[in-house]
Amino acid sequence: MYTLGMPPKASSWLNDVYKPAREAGDLRQVLVTLGFNITHAGFIEPNPLRDERTSSIHVYPTHWHDFGPGTTGDAIDLLM
Repeated sequence: MYTLGMPPKASSWLNDVYKPAREAGDLRQVLVTLGFNITHAGFIEPNPLRDERTSSIHVYPTHWHDFGPGTTGDAIDLLM
């Protein structure tokens, strides 16, 4: 039940659904499998989040970081 001023509780089943994707292993390999182009330096080209000449999203084995706005996340965050 939703109470005014209190956010609804997150469903635990949602975490169970995303858990295998978050623990899939090397994020770079997951993104390449999904069709993203990763440079030798570890950047996604072109940037899937916004139009820019040189991509500022660097992909690490467990997460990505966008140096433009300073955001970071996992594979689920990038695809959403």
